[in-house]
Amino acid sequence: MDGRAAPPDLLLILVLAFAAAVPCRLVARRLGLPFSALTMLCGFLISEAIVAAGADTGLRWTHFNAIALWGLLPVLAFTTAVRIDVSGARRHLG
Repeated sequence: MDGRAAPPDLLLILVLAFAAAVPCRLVARRLGLPFSALTMLCGFLISEAIVAAGADTGLRWTHFNAIALWGLLPVLAFTTAVRIDVSGARRHLG
């Protein structure tokens, strides 16, 4: 086996990811949290639940630092930059 998921497995993974993203989007809107941060947290928790059930995802707690630094932080910085109120910032900066 070459390590790649078979197409039916990939389809199942995509369907489950979409099914998990929809509630994350609703919770993010309701709580005012960034969608990307909540999605990443939900994905990590789901992967931990899968590992607890006996499957191996290849994702470990030690990988979380790199994922947060290289995956989440740039997305959060970009989202913040897009949503910043430039006129309000100019008023406060003088």
